[in-house]
Amino acid sequence: MTIGRYVLTGVCLGMFLPAAARTWRVEPATTLAEVNAWAVKPGDSVLFRRGGVWRGTLKPRSGRPGAPVVYSCFGEGPKPQLSSSVCVADAKEWLPANHDGRWELWQTRPACAKDLAPGVRGVFGTAMGLVQEGASEDNIARAVAGENGLDRHMTFWYDAAQRRVVLRSWCNPFDYLGATELVLARPIIDLTGCRDIVFDGLSLRYGGGAAAGGANVSRTIVRNCDISYTVSGIVFGPDSVACRAARNRIWQVRDAALAVKDASDIELTDNVVWKCGVSFAGGKRSRDVRFVHNTCVEAGLGWGPDKTGAPRGSHLVLAGEASIASNVFYRCAEYAVRLSGTAKAALDDNLYWLPPDWDGVENRICRWTGKTGEPRLFESGEKSFRRFRQETGLETRGVFRKPDFTNAYRKDYRLFSAGANYGARGMPGVDEDQFVTNGAPYGMESLRSGLWTVSAGGRPAFVHRAFARYNSVSYPRDEYAFVNLEAKEGLELFIEACDGRDLSNVLIQPASAPVRLTRQGRSRLSVKVLRPCKFSIEPDERRTGPLFVFANPPEKNVPSADDPKVKYFDAGLHRVPGDVVRLGTGETLYLAEGAVLQAAVRAEGSDIRLCGRGVLDASVFESTRGNKGPQYAFVDLYKCRNVTLEDLTILGSYHWTVYPEGCDGVTLRNVKICGSRCANDDGIDPSNTRDLLIDDCFFRTQDDSVAVKGITRENGNCERIVVRNSIFWCDFARIVCLGHESRAAHIAGFRFENNDIVRYVRPLMLIEPGDDMAISNVVFRNVRVRTDVHGRTEATMRIQPVVNVYTQSDKPGRIANVEVSQVAFEGTAIPLRFFVKGGDRTRMTRNVRFSGVTVDGVPATEQTPARPAGCTVSNVWFDGEARPDGEEPLFVRGPYTEGIVFEAGATESRTMRVSPKDDAWWWARRDEKAREIAAFRGKEVDLALLGDSITQGWDGQPALERLRKSRTVLTLGYNGDTVGNLRWRCLWGELDGYRARDILVLIGTNDLGGGDAKPEDVFAAVRKLVALIRIKQPNARIHLLAVLPRDVGEKETPRLWPDRISACNRLLEGLADGRHVFFHDVGARFLDAAGRLNAALFWDRLHPNPSGYGVLAEEIERMLSVRN
Repeated sequence: MTIGRYVLTGVCLGMFLPAAARTWRVEPATTLAEVNAWAVKPGDSVLFRRGGVWRGTLKPRSGRPGAPVVYSCFGEGPKPQLSSSVCVADAKEWLPANHDGRWELWQTRPACAKDLAPGVRGVFGTAMGLVQEGASEDNIARAVAGENGLDRHMTFWYDAAQRRVVLRSWCNPFDYLGATELVLARPIIDLTGCRDIVFDGLSLRYGGGAAAGGANVSRTIVRNCDISYTVSGIVFGPDSVACRAARNRIWQVRDAALAVKDASDIELTDNVVWKCGVSFAGGKRSRDVRFVHNTCVEAGLGWGPDKTGAPRGSHLVLAGEASIASNVFYRCAEYAVRLSGTAKAALDDNLYWLPPDWDGVENRICRWTGKTGEPRLFESGEKSFRRFRQETGLETRGVFRKPDFTNAYRKDYRLFSAGANYGARGMPGVDEDQFVTNGAPYGMESLRSGLWTVSAGGRPAFVHRAFARYNSVSYPRDEYAFVNLEAKEGLELFIEACDGRDLSNVLIQPASAPVRLTRQGRSRLSVKVLRPCKFSIEPDERRTGPLFVFANPPEKNVPSADDPKVKYFDAGLHRVPGDVVRLGTGETLYLAEGAVLQAAVRAEGSDIRLCGRGVLDASVFESTRGNKGPQYAFVDLYKCRNVTLEDLTILGSYHWTVYPEGCDGVTLRNVKICGSRCANDDGIDPSNTRDLLIDDCFFRTQDDSVAVKGITRENGNCERIVVRNSIFWCDFARIVCLGHESRAAHIAGFRFENNDIVRYVRPLMLIEPGDDMAISNVVFRNVRVRTDVHGRTEATMRIQPVVNVYTQSDKPGRIANVEVSQVAFEGTAIPLRFFVKGGDRTRMTRNVRFSGVTVDGVPATEQTPARPAGCTVSNVWFDGEARPDGEEPLFVRGPYTEGIVFEAGATESRTMRVSPKDDAWWWARRDEKAREIAAFRGKEVDLALLGDSITQGWDGQPALERLRKSRTVLTLGYNGDTVGNLRWRCLWGELDGYRARDILVLIGTNDLGGGDAKPEDVFAAVRKLVALIRIKQPNARIHLLAVLPRDVGEKETPRLWPDRISACNRLLEGLADGRHVFFHDVGARFLDAAGRLNAALFWDRLHPNPSGYGVLAEEIERMLSVRN
C-alpha cells in the first residue's frame, strides 16, 4: 500500500489500525487477582457470569476516548456479585474466646488471620432475611473500639494485633446469624487513576471501603449496578472529571451512597438510594455537579454507627457547587438537606416527605448555615417548608407531599402517579432484580408457592405462598402454603410436594377433619373432602412447611360490581394509592376469587361488609420498628356498628391483624388468617367492643390469637364475645389473652367453645386483669388441644389478677365465674400446669371451676398406678400435691381465692377404669410382649392385634401363621382385659417404638359381661381408646371390630346378651370416619342359618376354636385387601 512516497507492508499497517475488541469471560473459578492481571485493552469487554461470586478488589484497566473498557455480565441468573469480604460459613469457624456469665465471646479461627489483614469494618448475618426486613440490631453486629466495649449481644471488635474478630453473642454466631460476612477495609472496585471505563449490571455487596471509588477518575460510567452493605457507595474523588452514575440501586451503605469530593463535571441521575447514611455528599471544591431525578429514601436508618465524625442521617450534605432538581427525598433520621456556608446549591423542583416525629427521629427539612455562619433549622411539615423556601430562596417550585410509590414495602420506588416528574425515571421495579434479594418477582406468580401443587376435580388450583418466623427474629423464615377451594360434595384433591419431600408420614389436623386420605406415591397424596372444612397437611408431623387447605362453602350474597357502594376487585393483583382502602356506612369491600389486594383497610361507620374469596395481602408491608405498614393495624374497624368479615383470607400481617376498636356488632365468619411472619401479629384484638362473633375461622399467628382488651375507659367495656367452631395455630404466644393493656371497667361474657388448637407454645389462656378491671363470666368449653414438643410452657392456663408492664397503676384486677370444661389434651404428653390466684384481699378470684379435663383420653384427676421406670407420660393432679419425681404441683391455687373447684367428671365403671391388672401372670405377659415390641424398635409392623383373651387366643393358631406368610404381625391380647386395661397398656408402651400400618382392635366383651358397664360406657371408653391409638400411631389404619356374639349365661335372660351387644355395636359403628378408622361387623359369620351362635366355631361359646380363627383370618385378609 502506498501513502504518498511511503510503502507500508501489511505487518506495518497493523501497527497503525485499531485491533479488534476482545471479550473476556470471567467464570466463578477465576479469581479477581487473575482478572486484574489480564492484558485488557481499550475497547475490550470483561463479562462476569451471572450468579457467580468473586471476592477481593477489582483493579480495572483503563480505556481511551471512544474505546472504553466495559465491565459487565453475561448468562442468566442474578447479577454477578463482587465482594470485599470473608465469608464465615460454618459454626466450626467460630471459637469460644471467653465466657462471661450470660453472654459469651466468640472469635474467628486463627486460620482466618491472613485473610483479615486489611481490617474488618462490619459483620453481617446473611440467613435472617435482613435485606427483606431491613437492618436491625439483631442481624448486623455493631463495631466497638476495644474488647471492653463488648458489653452487649451482637457487638464486635477487630483485634488488629491478632487479626481476629471478637464477637459477643449468646450462642455460636453461626447458629444466630447463619453464614457471616466480615467486610474488609478495602474497596470492591478501586477506580484510582481510571479513565474511560463502563461498569454495567454488577452487584457490589459487602465491603469495608467504597463499592466503587477513587481519585483522578475520568470519563467513567457506573450504571445499572446494585450496591449494598458497604462503607461507602460510588465515590468520585479529588481531580475526577466527566463521570456519571445512573440507574443504580444503592442500599444499606454506612456513609454516603453517592459522593463527589473536589471533582467536576459529574452527573448523578436516576438512582434509587435506600437506608444509607447520606444519600449524596458534595465536597467543598466540587463544581458542575448535577444531581437530578434520584429517589432517596430513609437516610440514616441503615447499618453501623458513624466513626468518621461526618454528619449521617441526611439525604444531602453539600459544601460545594451542585444542581439539585427533580428528586424525591423521603424520610430521614436527621435532615433532608444540610447546607454549609460554602455551598452553592441550585436546589429546586424537588419533592419532600418528612413526617414529623417518625419513629422518634428528627426528620427535619434543612440545616442551613448561610452567610452568617449561624445554623438555621427548619422542622418538618408543610408550614415549615414554606418558611424554608421564603428564607433561603431555594425550592421555589419544590413540593412537600407524600409520594405515591408503586410499592414502597417491596422496595419498588417508582411513582404510582402517571407522568410524575420526580425521582428516578425508568428504574426497573421488582419485576427484575430487586432490593429484596430473597423475594420473588412482583406479580401473581410471585405469590405462588414453590412447595406444593394442588389440583381439585382435575383442575390445577392456585397455591399461595406464606412465611412464618418462629418466636424470634433469630430464627430463619419458614415457607408454608395455603389453597382456597370450593368444597363440592366428594371433592377429590391431588396434592404433590414439589421439593420431593416424603409424604408417607403426614399429619392431618384437626383429627376431626371430614377428609379421607390415600397415598399415591412418596411425594403425592389423594384427599377426598366430604364437606366444607379447614385442615393442615404437615409432612413428618412437623410444623415446618405445611399446606393449609381451605375447602369453603358456596358463596352467598355476592354483591354487584355495578353497585356504587361496593368496592369490587376482580381476579388479579391490585394496589391502591396510599395503600389503604377506606369504608364508610353502608359500603362493601369485595374480593372475587383469585383477587389479591395489597392494601390495609380502615372502616368507620355502620352496616359495613368485607367479603369474598380473595386475599388481603399484608406481606408486602415492612414489619420493622418504625415502619409497620400504612396504619397501626391491618384491618382497622373504628367505632363501627354491624360489621361483617366473611370468607376472606388475610395474609402476613405486619402488626395487629384485625382491630375492632369501640365497636358494636362485629362478625368474622370463615375468615382465614395466615400470619406468623413477624412479632405482634395478633389475630384479633377486640378493644372496648361488644357483641363480637368469631365462627368457623382459621388463625395462624405468631402472637396472641385472640387478645381481648379494654384499652381506654372512654370507649366502653368488652362484652359478649363468642369464639366457636374454629381452628387455632399459634407459634409463640397465647391462644386467648384477656385483660392485657386494659383500662376499661370490665370484660364480661367471653365464650371459647368447640374449637381445635392444633399448635401452641405458651399458655393456652391467660386471664390477667390489672388497673382495677373486672373479668367475669368466662367459658372455655369443649376444646381439643394437640400438644407437641414446642408445648413446654410455664403455665397451661393462668388465671390471676396482675400488676405488670401492661398496667398503669399498682392495682390488680378481679376475676369471677370462670368455667373450664371438656378440654382434651392429645399428642406427645407435656407437663400441664394450671394457676389460679387472687390479687389482694379486695380483689379476689372467685368461682373458678375445672371439669372434664383429659390427657390422651385419661381424666386428669386419675392417678396412675406404679409403672416401669423411664415412662415419659404422667397423669396429672389438681389437688396441690407434688408430682412424681419431685416435680412441682400441676394445679396451683394461690392466696385470695374463693370457690375454686376441680371436678373429676363423670365416674367410669369399675371395669373400665384405666389401670393394669394386679395378677402376676398379667405382668409376666406384659414383660414378654415388651421384649417382642423391642425387636421391632424403629421398624414397620404390618399388623398389630389389640384386645382381650380372644386376641390372646391367636397365639399358636394355624390361622395366625397364614396371616404371617405375607406380613409381620404383633398379637397384643391379654386374658380378661377390659377397655380400661387396654387403654393403660397403650398409654405405657405397647404402641411405642414401631410404626404400624394396620391396627385391629377387638375389645368390650369383658366390660359388657362384668354386669356394671352399659353399652354407652363401652362406647365412651372405646372412643377414648381410638383417640389414643390415633395419637400414638397417627399413620396406622385402625380396624375396629364389632363385639362378637356370645352365648347367654345361666343367670341371664335370653335376650340380654344380643340386645346389649347389638346396642354397643351400633354405637361403635359411629366411630368410623372412612379415613383413619374403619368399622367391621363380622358377627354374622359366627351365627348359623337360624341366627343362633354357631357352636362349631367356638371352644366355649365365647372363645373361637381353630375353625373360628380361620373365619376371622379370612375376614382380616379381606379388610386389609381393601385400600380406601
